[in-house]
Amino acid sequence: MRLLPGPDLVQEDHLSCFDPNGAGGLVPPAARRWRWFGEIAWSRREYPRRLRVAIALPILLLAMSGVAGAGAPAEHTVVRFERSIANLEVSAAELLTTPPKGSTVPFRGTGAFFGTVTRRLPEGAPGSSRILFGVRFENGIAAQAWWDANGDDDLTNDPLPTLAGYPNEPKTRSFLAPLRWTARDGANELPVERTVRIVLQSEASPGGRPIGRIQYVHAMTGWMVVGGLRCRTVLFDGDCDGIYSRRLGDGMYVDENGDGDFTIDPMDREFKPLSVPFPLGDSLYEALEIDPGGRSVELQKLGPAPPVQPLVVGAPAPDFGYRDTAGGEGRLSGLRGAPVVLYFWASWCGACGEQAPALNALHERFRGHGVRMLGISFDTDRAAMEQFRARHRESWPTTFSGRMLWEDPVGRLYHADVAGALYLIDSAGNFVGAYGSPADLARRLESLLPDSSSLPQSH
Repeated sequence: MRLLPGPDLVQEDHLSCFDPNGAGGLVPPAARRWRWFGEIAWSRREYPRRLRVAIALPILLLAMSGVAGAGAPAEHTVVRFERSIANLEVSAAELLTTPPKGSTVPFRGTGAFFGTVTRRLPEGAPGSSRILFGVRFENGIAAQAWWDANGDDDLTNDPLPTLAGYPNEPKTRSFLAPLRWTARDGANELPVERTVRIVLQSEASPGGRPIGRIQYVHAMTGWMVVGGLRCRTVLFDGDCDGIYSRRLGDGMYVDENGDGDFTIDPMDREFKPLSVPFPLGDSLYEALEIDPGGRSVELQKLGPAPPVQPLVVGAPAPDFGYRDTAGGEGRLSGLRGAPVVLYFWASWCGACGEQAPALNALHERFRGHGVRMLGISFDTDRAAMEQFRARHRESWPTTFSGRMLWEDPVGRLYHADVAGALYLIDSAGNFVGAYGSPADLARRLESLLPDSSSLPQSH
């Protein structure tokens, strides 16, 4: 096995090498180790998946002097980034037994599995936003892979990728795949070149399907000083359009605690969405200018960051001010004296529509006993939000910030990473818990209310 020197080269076995003990330099093959950083389970109703990030940055980068963007954030600062090996794992999901509709594949049947990698093409651009790959498994191990290199949804006319092993996982295989397209930033076109590693893992449980994990080999990485600590920072293209901007999902991860770990989760405290002001250390910042290619982000200090109150069962719920869609204003703390239900929802959430009748019944059943309900909308389209409420006859007040869940200030405060979640706060203002259905919430409310036996049952 041959090592390729330099932070921008990829080894023949598809993995970057580094010394996890911090001694510096590249690790020889016999001593090679792999370290997983951060793991979180996302509870998306439609597409449950586990996301992990493997940041394997060569330690030799730590010794480089004069790294751009290493200064402390001031009233106005520019953080500079450069392309480095990062092995950023952005998704993990079971592979499919049938290919997407309209695609052409060389095989089907026993041992055949399929997956896709997402890219967001400019409107009207030719090509597919999903890049298909296929795998044939034999005895639980990937034996052959196919990659739609030309993006035509046809796996029969592309060069076959080379499968390689994977550290510490004897039955896991992987292959490198090029991902190329032209992004558009206004009138300007930007060529996008990425190398993706597809990690093919045997089924997680007996009878399950194999897992496909998607890693970006390279990322735009930099340094900044926060609270006297020199922190690694990584740009993240959340909407997969190849451009870094204030649009949906883009942001940067800042290793504020200096532990070398990043959790790829937009609700994580170390994720800084570029579309809205974000806390960094004890200050609040906003992104002024963002280089579309990710070479720099210009930040401006807005003032002190509001204190972050952790969400802990049995402890006081984080307080916040709100303005509802009818113009009413208040604070969560002003609702003390009765239980409060915070409903994080959106018109585009399928589960929200499905549970609307049961939620209306719950509201009618408990409001006469003082229970208050406040909706927190994750819609970006106010008309769609109002139409949904009218269609489902939802009468309780709701807020509308025009921001998605990871950008909405209350959503981030409560780490509400899924629309359709119900959070309960007791009459003393303490956080009781989060619930996935009106039925679960109703049972908990009954235990909180002293006269629960007199409550009419909903059907």
